[in-house]
Amino acid sequence: MSVFDKPLEKLTEDDLHTLRAEMVEEGVLLDYKADWIENKKLAKAVASFANTHGGHLVIGVAADKEKNVPLDFPGLENMDGIKEKVGAVCRSRISPAPVFRMKLIPLSDKPGRVVLIIEVPESPQPPHYVNGVIYVRNGESSRPLEPLRNFFLIEKLYEKRAYQEDRVERFVTGRRVAHSFDKADYSLTLLTCPSLPGKSPLPLFRRDFYHYLSHLWKYKGIKIEPKCVSLFNEDRWQERTAVVSDEGWIEQAAGVCFPARQRELIQEHKLFDDILPSALERAIKVYCHSFVQYYGSLRIRVSLQGAKGRRMLLSQGNEDEVCETSGSPDVDPVVCDRTTAVPALYESSGRSAFVESIVREVRRAFGELVFEPEASAFNFDSLEEDFRSSSSQEAVGL
Repeated sequence: MSVFDKPLEKLTEDDLHTLRAEMVEEGVLLDYKADWIENKKLAKAVASFANTHGGHLVIGVAADKEKNVPLDFPGLENMDGIKEKVGAVCRSRISPAPVFRMKLIPLSDKPGRVVLIIEVPESPQPPHYVNGVIYVRNGESSRPLEPLRNFFLIEKLYEKRAYQEDRVERFVTGRRVAHSFDKADYSLTLLTCPSLPGKSPLPLFRRDFYHYLSHLWKYKGIKIEPKCVSLFNEDRWQERTAVVSDEGWIEQAAGVCFPARQRELIQEHKLFDDILPSALERAIKVYCHSFVQYYGSLRIRVSLQGAKGRRMLLSQGNEDEVCETSGSPDVDPVVCDRTTAVPALYESSGRSAFVESIVREVRRAFGELVFEPEASAFNFDSLEEDFRSSSSQEAVGL
C-alpha cells in the first residue's frame, strides 16, 4: 500500500520516514523539493499534476540526484501563512486554478521546521495554463506541451473538460428542488456544486467537520443520513433547510412569508440583502474550510419559487411609498445559473458582484430592464479559443 493511499489529513512524520525507508522514487505522481521553490516553478509543478494524472508535491525533502529517492528532511521554516502563500501563487499564476489541498507535517528532530505536502488530484477542467503554456508530468519532471507536436494530446485535455462540464450540467439541470414549505408564500433555493472527478472535497462525516457545519448554520434540527447531512429550522417566520452531500454539493432553501402590509409583494431587499448573501456566505465558508481547501470552480444555481404572477417591491421604496416592478414572471421557478471560481468569492466585493448579477437577472424576469456592466478586457475563455484555433491552423499547415 502506497503512503499516499491514505487520506491527506492522516499523513504523519512516520509516513515521511517510510518514503525514505522504502526508497520511494520521484515519478509521474510524486515530486520532491528540498526547499521552497520560486513561484513560477511551484505553479508549473501544480499545473502539470492537474493536467496529467494528479500527484503529490512534497517540499522539504532532499532527494538523491541519481536515484531520485529521499535522503533527508531539511524541512521549511514553519512561518505563518505558508498555505496561504501557495494558494495565492497558484490562483494568480494558473488559469484556471486547479483543485489542490495541503498539509504541514512538523519535524520532531527539527523544532520549528515542517514538510509541506501538496495533494493535486487529476483535474476535471484541463488544460491549466501557466503564463499561457500547458505543462504535463513527464517522468519526474514537468514539461511544456508544444501546440504543433502535441495537438491531439491538447485536444484530449479539452475533451476531458467538456465531459466533466457536461456531467455537472446534467446533474444541476436535472436536479429538482426537493424543498417545499407549507407555511411560506415563496422560497429561494441556492445549489452550489463543485467540479471534481468523482471525489468529494468535503470530509462530511469527520466529527469536527460535522460540528463545524452545525455551528455554521445554527439550526435546531440536524439529521445524519447515509450520504448527506441535513440541517433545518422550522420556525414560523424562519423556515430554513440545508443539505450538505458527501458528493460535494450543498443545497440551501429558505421559505418566506409576505408581510401583512405588503401582501403578494416579494421584497427585493429581503431576498438580495439577506437570504441570498447569507446562503452564499455559508457555502463559501464550507468550501474554504481548512479541511477542504477547495480552489476550483463552483456551478451555482439560484431558484426563486412561487414568484409567478407576483410583483417585486423594490428597495428604493419606503414605508409611505410602495415602488413595484412593472411586471411579474410568467414562469415558475425563476432560475439563474452561474459558474465562478471559489477564490473570486473570497472578498466581500466578489460576493457582492455575484449577488448583483443574480439581482439583475431576476429583476429582468419581473419586467425591469437592467444593463450588465461592461465585460473585463481580459477574457481567458477567448484566449483559449484563440490558442486552439491557431493550433488547428498549424496542425493542417496553414
